[in-house]
Amino acid sequence: MDQYKVPLIKESMHYGALLGLFLMFRYLFWIGAGFSDFLFIYFYYLLNIGTFLLVYVFYFKFKFKNTETSKPRTVIECSLFTIMMFFFASIFEGAIMYAHYQLIHPEFFMTKIVEPTLKAMDMFPFLVKDKTIMENLLTGKSVYIISNFINNIFLGIFFALLMGFIAWNRTKQIK
Repeated sequence: MDQYKVPLIKESMHYGALLGLFLMFRYLFWIGAGFSDFLFIYFYYLLNIGTFLLVYVFYFKFKFKNTETSKPRTVIECSLFTIMMFFFASIFEGAIMYAHYQLIHPEFFMTKIVEPTLKAMDMFPFLVKDKTIMENLLTGKSVYIISNFINNIFLGIFFALLMGFIAWNRTKQIK
């Protein structure tokens, strides 16, 4: 296991950068949806499926890319790879989100994210006393970017479990 620590980080950084570039490309459609009609948002959600397919390809490419031995890497190593890959990819997506909210379209954050959330809070009267705290929390763009970063890591954990299950079934069928 110790012999794979450096290559695991190296490979997850490499594939995480590729996934991050894809997430940045996908996020460009989110930016386009803020400026124009609904066509861009459909492409954005369509590229979410592409994210799963890309992770699927990266997972199995990493699993069988073991040059030192002839056997594939374990499910735990591949799961750690997937989680770390999403961690590194989240850095790229966080960078483009920051550029979007600070430089490209600053009013998008208030009109498309904060206002609908505050309207939804009005439907729950027991939250009125905490409304000022929530407004301060919601208007922080950095809080939103960090929460999206954590969301991507949880998505990586979900994909790692899903891919581990798929890989386990595939290796069981091969034997």
